[in-house]
Amino acid sequence: MVVTGSGAPLPRLSGGVNPRVFDGHSFWLNLPQILSLLQNDPAPSVAIIGAGGTAAAIAHWFVREQITDIPVTVIGREATLFIRTSTPFEDRLFSDEAAWAALAPHVREAFVARLTRGVVWDYVLHRLGGANNIQYRSADVRHFAPTGAPTPSSTPPAIMAVLDHPPDPKAPAPATPPAPVGFLSAAVFVDARGFDAWGFTRLLPTALAGQLANRATVMGNIDYHLCVGAPFPGGLHVPMLASIQGPAAPNLMALGWMSDRILRRYVTPIVAKWRPAG
Repeated sequence: MVVTGSGAPLPRLSGGVNPRVFDGHSFWLNLPQILSLLQNDPAPSVAIIGAGGTAAAIAHWFVREQITDIPVTVIGREATLFIRTSTPFEDRLFSDEAAWAALAPHVREAFVARLTRGVVWDYVLHRLGGANNIQYRSADVRHFAPTGAPTPSSTPPAIMAVLDHPPDPKAPAPATPPAPVGFLSAAVFVDARGFDAWGFTRLLPTALAGQLANRATVMGNIDYHLCVGAPFPGGLHVPMLASIQGPAAPNLMALGWMSDRILRRYVTPIVAKWRPAG
């Protein structure tokens, strides 16, 4: 069994169970409903929570569809959207396995995080920058809250995002939540914070899923074939967790490399023998 893809969307924010709130998966499945909500709202607007590729792809859809009269606000914890470009030094690590193996584990982790989380392809970022209706706001969304009593024009009920300053990951959690720093109302919200690559464990029997509870150990033991190591039974390949083996594994950027790694466990390579002509 080979599990690929980004996984299931992260759990909803508090108050996010609302017909006006979508995630990085349901957005694409409900475009007619989203357009209907925007067309029927007296002040149509869109708020996208997240600062990575998923958020940028959704914002770019509005640009691509030439929907330029609806304000779209991207809300992220970072100061800005960061660009993803290709360089020869970076590309080398996708093909030079010796160079990748020589990196310290924390350096590999940081490299993969920069490639896959919180970065946007330069083409998409430049398109967003050229759209007058797209803006970026640095904030952390604490939860959703109702805007008041529902009215005929706000059915389904209108909500707003409660905003905080982005948290400092190195600072201890405060004893009491700080006062909100702002609020943002929108006709449609898209929670594009990301996906849970471990979501597949919910499909496993409880006993097997329990063997994957120590995530750091599991990721450190994924073998050459992108397979979960002992004591888990052999045969479960998890490329999206196999950054230890190469930067292309988590993001499907080199499908040939991934397929070769997995299939070599089960298939003996065919070696062509050269024969002189005639």
